[in-house]
Amino acid sequence: MLMYLGLISVVAAIIFIIAAVISAFRKTRKVKKLLLLALGSFILLFVFALLMR
Repeated sequence: MLMYLGLISVVAAIIFIIAAVISAFRKTRKVKKLLLLALGSFILLFVFALLMR
């Protein structure tokens, strides 16, 4: 089950990064928020990876 949560975290991080890049090209102010969400997703990934050991 934790493996699936880690996979979801990776997918979410990738989606947030893509959304941040699109937002940067559109010159909106959501870039910082989306990048923080992507960072949070990566942190969750590492937490789940540590729990899997």
